[in-house]
Amino acid sequence: MIDVVSLIGIENSLLPYGFAVALVSLSPIASAQSPGELGMIRRLWLASADSADSLEAALTVIDSMEVGVRDHPRVMAFEGALVSMRGKHSAWPHRKIVHVRRGLRLLDAAVEKDPSDPEIRYLRMLTCEHLPKFFGRDWTVSVDAAALTSSLLTLRETLPPDFYTYLIGFVIEHGSPTKHETNRLEHELQPD
Repeated sequence: MIDVVSLIGIENSLLPYGFAVALVSLSPIASAQSPGELGMIRRLWLASADSADSLEAALTVIDSMEVGVRDHPRVMAFEGALVSMRGKHSAWPHRKIVHVRRGLRLLDAAVEKDPSDPEIRYLRMLTCEHLPKFFGRDWTVSVDAAALTSSLLTLRETLPPDFYTYLIGFVIEHGSPTKHETNRLEHELQPD
């Protein structure tokens, strides 16, 4: 496995967002070598908004994966989110659009392959929420928010507590849950 994180000098303390550790601890795809690679991809993805080097390092890790592992929906979703993020770091407007469209195709394919995976839905929702309106992906944010809203109540035991709490807050703030759904989700945030 390539230790790209050490290679480019990213440390956990430098990662944006308070849920980095929770993301890294999510259940990995089924492969002996992939848990470390998927964790590395998550850490690099978190840093990719501010660092084109992190983005390219994550894509290098994905490119080095075996075909069967690389085709896993969650890996495909990270690749899609990263390729879309490449648009942010591109200088030429045409290249920005090309990267975003390619990334969106990968994210859509990942959702199609595993529509019940909350991490895949979250990646697509977050990616599309930050796109300019002319991409016309508001519907994706709504669909993914609705899917996350309906599945979050059944995921408490399967997701790391920090990530679960973060997802609930994210869906309440950025999704369109009904008042009843919001109340149920807020109830989930209360200690037992």
